Formats: sequence, structure tokens, C-alpha cells
Amino acid sequence: MPKEPDINDMREKLRRQKKEKNQSLESRLLGSEKSEADEKDNQTELPEENSGEGSGKTSEQESPEALSDDSVIIENHYDYDKNTEAESNKTPVKEKQPFKMPKIKITPAKIITASAVVFIIILGVLIWYTASSASNVKQITFSGNHVITDEELSGRLQFEEGDKMFSINTTRAEENIALLPVIVDVTVEREWWNSVHVSVNEYNIIAYIENEGTFNPVMNNARVLRGYPVSPSNGPILYQFEGEEFENVIDEMENINTDILARISEIHYSPSENSNTRIHIFMNDGQEVVADYRDFGEKMNHYIGMKEEIGEDNTGIIDIEIGSSFLPYGSSEAEDVKRGIYEEPVQAEYIDSINSSLVGVKDTLNQMGQDSESSSENENEGENSNSSE
Repeated sequence: MPKEPDINDMREKLRRQKKEKNQSLESRLLGSEKSEADEKDNQTELPEENSGEGSGKTSEQESPEALSDDSVIIENHYDYDKNTEAESNKTPVKEKQPFKMPKIKITPAKIITASAVVFIIILGVLIWYTASSASNVKQITFSGNHVITDEELSGRLQFEEGDKMFSINTTRAEENIALLPVIVDVTVEREWWNSVHVSVNEYNIIAYIENEGTFNPVMNNARVLRGYPVSPSNGPILYQFEGEEFENVIDEMENINTDILARISEIHYSPSENSNTRIHIFMNDGQEVVADYRDFGEKMNHYIGMKEEIGEDNTGIIDIEIGSSFLPYGSSEAEDVKRGIYEEPVQAEYIDSINSSLVGVKDTLNQMGQDSESSSENENEGENSNSSE
């Protein structure tokens, strides 16, 4: 830091500078002669002011106004020196320039080089993927199957976890699963990088049939899943239906609303002397219905309305085979309807004709076999006679 100047010296210096400025101005205005006279006067006045004896005043006993003006000038000058020194010590701040992306010149050589690098990287990743365990099948998932188990579906895929993703045959797996009678369609998809998903769509189970103490589901395509015993739920058990009757009753059941179908407990094929198409339906609420298997589907959708019309407390048989009537339990009509319901029904006429035709075909085949045997025996006898001669 520089040494602070003496205040008295500064005041004296400023006073001289003021007088010199005044003298120069007066000399310019009054001319050279007046300036010379002024210089003489100033020379005579300067000893009196500098001596200080005649006036009896010192430099320190000046007027307060002069002192105050000089002190303000001195202090401002001193502050200016400090400010200039402080500003000189500050480091200059650089203005931030906006960032500009460098321009890259694209040339065919650079494009070829970049393409080659990308190709090599992709090729390396593929080689690593195929050669390592990363390409192994680590998970097989199933969806949509309710009757067919995951284990049975997995057995028909002909691949398993641990096989390579690129080596499995999804088309062959779909064909094997589609052979199951319950499957409507199936999709086997790879889920990269190491999963396989099997999605199946099954036929709806609409009824059940009893088979040696177990129940097999009946699908809405009139096929019975013999090897899949289940517990009956949300569908009736069918008794003594075969052939045409079985297919017709399944077709009509497709027309019944789901909530009504769930109320049906059993359906028996119960032909009578007057009707070969009569069925007997048992409801879960204790009511019974007699109908025709060819058109009972739409009629059963009105069961709730019929039940309300009869009354909740009244039970019996609702006959909708031809018209619509109610036969209360204990009446002779109800007893006639219920008689023989659990007996094996008499075969329909078309079944008898088919059986007779089959018998005729069998007899014809037997006759043809006998004729061929007799002709072969005659040939053998002729050969033997010739050899004896």
C-alpha cells in the first residue's frame, strides 16, 4: 500500500494551482501589460501572505469555508486513489461466449468407416448371444387354458427350458397343441431375449356326462373330453343322450342365457309313446321342466318369468313341450310324466334302421368270405387230383 500524503502539503499545492490558473486567465483577458502589472502586485503581496507576521494569520487559521473546500477535494482525491488501486487489483471477468457445435464434415469414407464399426459391434453381440447361455430358454408361460394343464401343454411343445431360442420350432409346437380336441386355436411366440409364451383358446364347457363314477366335460362343439375328469360346475349333467339327440341338445343349450344355464342341474332324454324328442329337466331350485330338445333353448330363457307367475311356494312340473302349462306335484298328470324317467329310453326309429343296415352289410361280408373260402378249397382239390394222376 502507498504511504498516505500530508494534508497540509496537499492544501498548499492546491492553493498554488488555483492562483496559477487565475493568473493565466487574467493575462489572457487584460493583455500583456496588465498581466505584467498584476505580476508586480502579486510579487509585492506574496511576501506579506507568506510571512504571516503583518496579518497575524497562519496557514492553519484560514476561513472554515476554505478549509472545508480543500478537505473535500483532498478526501475525494484520496478516495479516488484507493478506488483506482482496488480496481487495478481485481481480475478481469471474461464474458461467456455461446456454445457452438463444431461442424463435422461428412465424407463417404467416414460413412463407410462408421457403418463398418456398427456392423462389427452387432456381429460381435450376435456371436456372444448365440454362443453364451443368454440365448437359452429360461421361462415358458401359459395363458387361456382352463381344462388342459400347463404340464400337458408343455409336453407337446417338444422343447423345454435350457434349449436355444433360435433352435425351437414354434410352428410344430402349435400343430401339436392344436390336435387336442379342446383347443380352438393356439399361438406360440418367442419373447426376446429368453422367454416363450403359449396362448391358447379353448372351447367352452357347456355340460357334463357321467362315466363310471366320474364326469367328463362336454364342449360347445358337441365333443366329449373323455380323458379329463372334472367336477361339474355351471352346467347340467346329461343322461342317455346319443347321436342326433346329443348334438341337438348341445346346439339348443348354446341359446340359453348363462345365468339360466347355471340353474339347470340335470337333463334326461325321456321319449314317450307320443314324442321321441321329449326331455326332462331338473332345476337347482327343485322345479322340473318338460320340453322338446329341438327348441327348448329360447323357451328356457323365460324360466324366471314362468317361475314368478307360478309362485315361489308352488312346485311341480312346467310343461313347455308344446304349449305352456303347470303340473303340480301329486297330480295324475305329473305322475304320468315322471313315470319311467330314469329308465333307458326306447331307441328311435332311425337307430333301428341303421342297425338293420349294418346287419345286412355284415351278412353280405360274411357271405363273400364264405364264397372265397369255398373257391380256394376247390382249387386246392383240383391241384391235388392232377398231382395224383
